[in-house]
Amino acid sequence: MNTIPTWLQPFFAVDNQIDPDKVFAGNYPQPYQNLLEPLVQSACAGQWPLLLPYSRPPELCFYAAAEDGRALEELRQVLAAFLGTADTCFDYGLIITPSNEGQSALLAHAPAGLLRIDLLDEVDEQQKYRVFTVLANVLQLYRQRPALTSLAKRPIGRVLRDFMLAYRLHDGGDAWRFYGELKNSGGFTPPNLLSLELQALASADRWQDIVSHPRLPSLLGGRIPLRLVRVLLRALGQLGLKRLLITEAIGEKRRDELADLCRPLSPLFMTVPLFETHESFKQDWQLWVAGAVTLRCAQAQQKMPEFIDSVWFRKLLHWADFVAVNQSETEIESVVGESENLKEGPGAVQALLQRSLDVPLVELQQLWQKLQAMPTSWFEPLKSLPMMTAILQDLQKRYSREQLGGWDSWFQRLVDTELPTGALERDAQEYCENWAVESFNSDTLLKCIKTGSPVGQAILRNTLPLLLDWLEERDVACQGVVWLELLELLALDSIVNPALLSLAAQLTQLMLEQPFAVDEYTRLVDSILMLWEVNKGPEAYTGMLELVDVLLDAPCPAEPLRRQVWQSLQDFATKHWRQIKDPAIRELTFVLMQEILEVGEPVPDFSNNKESESDIDSVIELTPDLQGKLLGIYTLTEGAARRARDVLEIVFTGLKVEINSDHTATPALCHLAKTADYFVFSSRSSKHQAFYPVINIRRDIIYPYGKGASSIVREFIEGLRRKAI
Repeated sequence: MNTIPTWLQPFFAVDNQIDPDKVFAGNYPQPYQNLLEPLVQSACAGQWPLLLPYSRPPELCFYAAAEDGRALEELRQVLAAFLGTADTCFDYGLIITPSNEGQSALLAHAPAGLLRIDLLDEVDEQQKYRVFTVLANVLQLYRQRPALTSLAKRPIGRVLRDFMLAYRLHDGGDAWRFYGELKNSGGFTPPNLLSLELQALASADRWQDIVSHPRLPSLLGGRIPLRLVRVLLRALGQLGLKRLLITEAIGEKRRDELADLCRPLSPLFMTVPLFETHESFKQDWQLWVAGAVTLRCAQAQQKMPEFIDSVWFRKLLHWADFVAVNQSETEIESVVGESENLKEGPGAVQALLQRSLDVPLVELQQLWQKLQAMPTSWFEPLKSLPMMTAILQDLQKRYSREQLGGWDSWFQRLVDTELPTGALERDAQEYCENWAVESFNSDTLLKCIKTGSPVGQAILRNTLPLLLDWLEERDVACQGVVWLELLELLALDSIVNPALLSLAAQLTQLMLEQPFAVDEYTRLVDSILMLWEVNKGPEAYTGMLELVDVLLDAPCPAEPLRRQVWQSLQDFATKHWRQIKDPAIRELTFVLMQEILEVGEPVPDFSNNKESESDIDSVIELTPDLQGKLLGIYTLTEGAARRARDVLEIVFTGLKVEINSDHTATPALCHLAKTADYFVFSSRSSKHQAFYPVINIRRDIIYPYGKGASSIVREFIEGLRRKAI
């Protein structure tokens, strides 16, 4: 093709001194003609991938793009293998926000992003020729490979890990992308697939899309998967139901207003949820009770966990004008007792299955034992009833040997390397919400890590984000060596995934909160450096800053080890400062540096690695004006809050940041929550005594998903974007 497509014209029209018409006419002198021709002609012919040169002397770089995110990651790995590090920077900066018209044109055609390939300083002409030749060879390789390779799918277990990690980090974009990959795999039941979709929506704060999802009515008629119940309740909470959790705030909302919110999901409140009666589930229980009382469902007056405050419950009933039913113990017969009077045959089975939707967890197991004692012939006629069949299958799965064993059974099955790919990861994702806290044993987990096969260790690594969520939600504590072993297991992964650095920061935090020895701290640092070596780049740089943040706030038995981590990060920054474009990340680098460098120690020179003026201008334009605004930050990790304050007050001129670390709802904390224009509440580093009064005062709270300064800074900036200041 000897014409330039319309979409590509802006790339060559602004600043780029390469003339495609001159290439088509063969008017460039050799060897430049032969070097440019393969790259320009391939792009103009509309072939993937794109490998395009950009020349504005003395600057020369290349842009790479592919049809989607998966193809772009594959291209990145191919380029890294072919180019090496002799002539080009080993890290290719990912561009998703354009800084000029040329980048805008490429991103409109390839929305997954652009890779920028920069030459090393002072490369000679022969080295430049080699880069051109290698890129042409890469294009030729793509033309020769069979079309079937484009249909290859990643292992389900790895995609599940990436999805759960994105969900845990509140990364809505990545969560939605990985959900699409899981959906296309075809390996999930409709309820589980819907659960994954709603989790992806939750990670992007799309609460209204969750409660109005068109596929919900088809699933609300049976026993709803527990993970799905929690997502739906939290969505209703974000949309207004959470106001009822505060005793003093009951009455501020009209019942009919909240009833209209809950009514489309009314089947959710007709069935007592199978949450465990641990206090870690208190908010989920309260949301369910609040919704059930709002809709005046009788199930709300069944026996509730002891941690449900009776004063709060009575006030809720009064607000809803819902008369309390006082029944004596003799009037409340168990389901099993009632079943004695039922007729024999299929009718008895159907009655028990129907009642299984309305009983708490303890009685459900008794009911299942009753069903197991019934003759098989009684169940045959029910196969023609889809709803009864679905309820029975759910009970059979819930009380199977594997599910009753919970994590203990799952760890035992981990030694079986003959399982289908992704089977164990999928089982954990779908059923771990039903597993009891008592089924988890940290010694069994340690044994799996230390003695497991490579396949078993890979499965465990894939399940790690899910396991961390499960442990955190249930307040399960583990000894420090567990977190260290998991971190070392994570460091053995050779597949590039920059998000793993944020996961490593969370594991590091958990380990350093427990007693540890110097040799364990040494192993910790070694694991961090291994992860950084594999994932080194601008994306992973932010995760490493979070790790350094965690190390600074924790006891340090060997300062040279901590300094070793910083030195590796500092060396990268001095060489690739131009690729670190986020002003907040730059300022956080300097803030951390001031705490780490000793008095009188020289500050590294970044002057030889500055970006172009256009890059600086594009970043400045994206920074909102917060002159005269007040930001309140609540966290118990005071060092992280102080660093976040220093960064934000520099990035946003005129912004004032106040920090509060009170353990209870003091007048100072309440005043800050009332008067601040923005309020950050670090929920991973807080006390419940402070939490509930604050959410009573204001609803527009920003919640960081980590304890470090980088997490606070990142979520605040994301909160600004969502608010569209």
